[in-house]
Amino acid sequence: DAQIGQDISEMKSELRVVGDAADTALYNLCVDRCFVDIDKVRSVNPRLKVLPFNSANKFMISANQLESVDPSVREKDRIVLLTLKGAPDIVIQRCSSYKTNEDQIRPLNAETKKTLFTRQEDLGKSGYRVIAMCQRRFTRQEYDDMLQKHKEKQRSSQQTDDLDGFPANDYCFIGLFSLL
Repeated sequence: DAQIGQDISEMKSELRVVGDAADTALYNLCVDRCFVDIDKVRSVNPRLKVLPFNSANKFMISANQLESVDPSVREKDRIVLLTLKGAPDIVIQRCSSYKTNEDQIRPLNAETKKTLFTRQEDLGKSGYRVIAMCQRRFTRQEYDDMLQKHKEKQRSSQQTDDLDGFPANDYCFIGLFSLL
């Protein structure tokens, strides 16, 4: 616990981040290099659901309702952001588009995928652990409808995917990050 008047560097030395090495590295990058207030980000973008990483899938998916700065936006029209991160060879195959540095969304064709895999291999050969990230956006209504359909399939005992209602494909590739 922080004490009144306690030095920030002293508090940081007492802080322990628990979790996967990649998650810890991302957390530290956001806090130490990008000066992100993680607690505030979490409070205004609440997590709705998560599919934890497992060795079979080699990725994790989380759903967060994004902060709305416009109070006139109705709850059902708010944006839910699905974020998928994990092994590049698996994650990239689940993407149908990518986001450019200019914030444009372009189709992810075979040539671009090959370029991404080459980059991932180069980083891996240099001793880096490489993780791919992608995302998909829904309105809250679309997200709720998608999960409801999944529940109905489960109740009627139809075969369902192993992603607990999350979509398997059509994500937008955001980028690779690497850890040494």
